[in-house]
Amino acid sequence: MDFIASHSLWIGHAGDGRNVRAICNRGIEAVLQLATEEPSLVLPREILQFRIPIFDGEGNERSRLRLAVKVLSHLIESRVPTLVCCSARASRSPAIAALAIAQLEKRTPQESLKFIREHHPTDVSPGLWNELLTCFTEDR
Repeated sequence: MDFIASHSLWIGHAGDGRNVRAICNRGIEAVLQLATEEPSLVLPREILQFRIPIFDGEGNERSRLRLAVKVLSHLIESRVPTLVCCSARASRSPAIAALAIAQLEKRTPQESLKFIREHHPTDVSPGLWNELLTCFTEDR
């Protein structure tokens, strides 16, 4: 998992979400799980746990995309050390992180995705990205 210190944010994959020892050792207080195809995580009771299953591509409900971005935005804004994880950590997690940061810092989604890429490898699905951009535009 990769750490973005300025936002108390880790971006990881499904295995990172299951690694309770690493989560606790890093002081992570919340986990946002995004992968539809992954089973729900089993974490200690003191860890805040959010599961908003989305697809890595087209066909997502806009309400789920908006909720994922809003939850992560709130956690980042509140300075809650958070892990956002999906299946492989390359598409959903960085895309949702980019939109959350864009909303918080009044950046464009593209600027925020570039910022994420400076800290974490990405391969964002074009279908998912386009759906997120549509939500972002509608919310402005």
